[in-house]
Amino acid sequence: MEPSTVPGTEGYAENAGQLIARYESVAFLEKYRPVVHLLPTRACSVLDIGAGTGGDAACLASLGHTVIALEPVAAFREAGMKAHAPANIEWVNDSLPSLSAIGARQTGYDLIVVAAVWMHLAAEERMEAMGNISTLLKPGAILVIS
Repeated sequence: MEPSTVPGTEGYAENAGQLIARYESVAFLEKYRPVVHLLPTRACSVLDIGAGTGGDAACLASLGHTVIALEPVAAFREAGMKAHAPANIEWVNDSLPSLSAIGARQTGYDLIVVAAVWMHLAAEERMEAMGNISTLLKPGAILVIS
């Protein structure tokens, strides 16, 4: 899936240099402070949808979680793999609303995060996306959308 074919990612590849530095400058706790008390404290499976450069995924992996980072913009995936190589994150080229690559695995997750992505979806895409996300949630899982 190339960036030009994924709705909502227009301009990201062209501005990757600026955006990569910006994404990496925002601390995990700064973004998740309102919900950090809800996040799992035991090691679990995490899916980071729209992972960007992987800062959130790396933080979650450092807490012992098994993390899969979905990111449709190749420049962000590549920067994340380089910057967070020791974090043991699995990177997947996939995107909302279809989540076709990750959905094909038929695996459930204990925590799914969708940070700074939802606003890129049109109303009809959000309906499809929520249906696809819901099939990936294990019973009792947590979904965080910002």
